[in-house]
Amino acid sequence: MQRRREPELMDDPHVDAREHRAALAALRQSNRLLGADSKLVREIATFTRSHNSRVLELGSGGGGLIAALLAHSQKTQHEPRFIALDRSRFAIDDARSHIGALNTADFIVGNALQLPFADQSIDVVVCSLLLHHFDPADATQLLREASRVASRAVVVNDLNRTALAWLLTWSVTRLMSRSRLFHIDGPRSVRAAYRPAEALDLATGAEMTRVTVRSVFPFRWMMIWRREAP
Repeated sequence: MQRRREPELMDDPHVDAREHRAALAALRQSNRLLGADSKLVREIATFTRSHNSRVLELGSGGGGLIAALLAHSQKTQHEPRFIALDRSRFAIDDARSHIGALNTADFIVGNALQLPFADQSIDVVVCSLLLHHFDPADATQLLREASRVASRAVVVNDLNRTALAWLLTWSVTRLMSRSRLFHIDGPRSVRAAYRPAEALDLATGAEMTRVTVRSVFPFRWMMIWRREAP
């Protein structure tokens, strides 16, 4: 399957607010039910076993992962500071509303290609279901910015572009939700996604070494970059 990126409806700033909200809710539900959030929470926790850790999520969307991270941190002795960044003001507002009483995170409307943070000022940068929104040059720049601000690790999670993943995504989006945007954007995301080897090439282009990538159920991959000790 050749990579093909089509505009996703949730990226349209003029999309109907009710439809957008429903699609964000469907995405949160699917990531929770499919175990994507819990896998990321466990991975991120390995890098935040100290007080005053800072975790930045790029492309935080409706805040599902931030909510899962906050819930997990309340069960441990360590409570990192979580920062959600998204270019969409609507998504940031929806995430803040979703998190509600757990709202101890910081929310920023910003550009993942030009992060407003100093070098190595964030312990862990996480990027989930975002990389496929960018063509290679910008995807490389995103990884370069993520590794610039991360003092410990960058964790990237995304879909794997296969015919089976496309078929399953087409089916699951329709089983889980009535959201028209979710139905359309899900398969488009798979078609735009990078394969693990392609993601490694992007990381190499961003001058990231010590990168590992592994398959993650269902039809996803996770890439981890660790900063070398000085």
